[in-house]
Amino acid sequence: MQPLAELGWRLWHPFDPTRAKAALEDLHRVGPRTVVWLNEAHHYLGDLAAGEQIAAAVHHLLTSPQHRPILVLGTLWPEYAKQYTALPATGTADPHSRVRELLAGRTLRIPDTCDTHALAAAAALAKDGDRLLADALTRARADGRLTQDLAGGPALLERYRSGSPAARALLEAAMDARRLGVGLHLPQAFLTDAALGGKGLRRIGRAGPRQAGATQPDHPPAPAAPARLLRSC
Repeated sequence: MQPLAELGWRLWHPFDPTRAKAALEDLHRVGPRTVVWLNEAHHYLGDLAAGEQIAAAVHHLLTSPQHRPILVLGTLWPEYAKQYTALPATGTADPHSRVRELLAGRTLRIPDTCDTHALAAAAALAKDGDRLLADALTRARADGRLTQDLAGGPALLERYRSGSPAARALLEAAMDARRLGVGLHLPQAFLTDAALGGKGLRRIGRAGPRQAGATQPDHPPAPAAPARLLRSC
């Protein structure tokens, strides 16, 4: 983004009053030499009321000559990418048809770790003045998990470590449930039971997540690193 800024490009991140509403209302106003940043793109593309309209607006932005040059970047977790690109069963509704068209051929998966070449490129950018990358490299150079660090890993760990005993118990119950294969939508009663005594987790360990009765969508647990529409390493 910094090299583009030097060439007169602008950055726009729609978020006010809500991410979806801001994007839907103002995407048609975006002019040339603009980077549109859709962080956590499921908040835009997965919005029940506006997701399909936003996808259509982004597609129009990318294909209309009057808006060029234009760059639209976003991040999307793998489970959402799978949900939005899956073809519906015969005779059922197709709630993500425009999103599926938008994402086709436009997604790049980010590996869990950056290789030596990517780390060297990041180090060169850090040396040229990128303080964010320089700071992340102090922690991620050894294991190569630079993307996770840039995504806020240290801040999230600090929130966990400084939380109250009750908050940590709840977070640990949720983490254990995800580790055992339960989906994103954890019932409150299940979390309460697991945090207090772990009975729910022991039941999952014996029977598996589906037999234990915990709610989960039909996709595998998310990996550690998010899938981005732009390769960052």
